[in-house]
Amino acid sequence: MENTLKFWAHNSCGHIEVLQNLFKTIGERLDDEIKVELTKLFEEFNFIDTQLIDKEIPDNYKQLKLLYVQTSKLFLEVLDELNIEDYCEVYPVIFETVRHFIYAQLYSIQLFHEHNNEHKVALYTMNVD
Repeated sequence: MENTLKFWAHNSCGHIEVLQNLFKTIGERLDDEIKVELTKLFEEFNFIDTQLIDKEIPDNYKQLKLLYVQTSKLFLEVLDELNIEDYCEVYPVIFETVRHFIYAQLYSIQLFHEHNNEHKVALYTMNVD
């Protein structure tokens, strides 16, 4: 499971970078508050990613998992805000990207939610070793 958490934390960092670069590429300016929030979220996901360097389960694994779920929920709020902004109406590529990231974050939250037992979660996770 720790490799799955590392995968999703790293993937979430990538999602944030894609969003930031997408806005630069199309020449659209992100709202300053959203920029700041995305930077904070990137730092949180990156922290989780860097804590899971070795194949050993760290002592703080449960806290990292909880932090991932909390950070993902905040990321969903930002994505939802982007989804209702005019960006998605004007730029289909932003709409598709934001929707894809929303579904990815919803899926990953379910993987690490405390109510899912380890056996059930393992059935739905990909092997990222």
